[in-house]
Amino acid sequence: MISMPIHLRKMFDFLFPTMKKAAKTNAPSYLLKITLLGIEPAIWRQFIVPADTTLDRLHEIIQPIMGWHDGHMHGFRIGDRYCMPDGFCDNGELPESKQVLSVIAPKKGSKFFYTYDFGDSWEHEIVVENTNYSNPDWPYPVCCIDGRMACPPDDCGGVPGYFDLCEAMKYKNHPNHDELVDWLGYLYIPYFWDMEEVNTAFKIKRKTRRPTHIWVKVSNEPWPPKSKETVTATPKVRPNPFETKKKAAKKAAKKVVKKTTKKAVKKSVKKATKSTKKKS
Repeated sequence: MISMPIHLRKMFDFLFPTMKKAAKTNAPSYLLKITLLGIEPAIWRQFIVPADTTLDRLHEIIQPIMGWHDGHMHGFRIGDRYCMPDGFCDNGELPESKQVLSVIAPKKGSKFFYTYDFGDSWEHEIVVENTNYSNPDWPYPVCCIDGRMACPPDDCGGVPGYFDLCEAMKYKNHPNHDELVDWLGYLYIPYFWDMEEVNTAFKIKRKTRRPTHIWVKVSNEPWPPKSKETVTATPKVRPNPFETKKKAAKKAAKKVVKKTTKKAVKKSVKKATKSTKKKS
């Protein structure tokens, strides 16, 4: 492993203070609480993530835990620094894939913010409640353990639109009730939220998750390996329909010829026997 000179290391840490690597082996679990700001009663979730989780992965966890559909841009704010998805850091923002949770929020009580949909501007507060949390009842690294209230639907118009939506859903005689139900496709109930459904989704996602790396064993032997017995397979050729018709016609003609020759032989034999009988 090549070590970086001290002066370059100091300059690198000064320019990118949150890009230090966290240990990925036996990483402890963080207990986080995320709260959607500007709404009462509060919409919040309490969940567990590994300490070495990067912010791009944390975004993927927050979306289903809260109930968003990941159809808009997002960003994180850590103090006076902003983090954006890789490829969108045009104004000095830090890339999310390089920011590790245990570095940006190293202790209990650390706080940072997550914004989803810059049009509706849904702002969330994330607080570290425990830096070494254990939950023996849940063997998976990501788990939601508590929460309240359903997430607002995407594109409902931010906090003011959310309150208008709740008012319309509450009363069937509201002038916008039927229109909003048709738009959503279901009756939105703000007090209904199913934690088991969220955790089941994480369990299924982990079981069906594809590996991010493929390990290939390199050897000096030729590939594919040569077998002792070489088997030559005869390729299957699709028959030509015209040739099959010709063959069938030839076979039919041969059968006709055989039948006629047999009949002629029988007739000649009968005539010969009759003539011999008359002579005798």
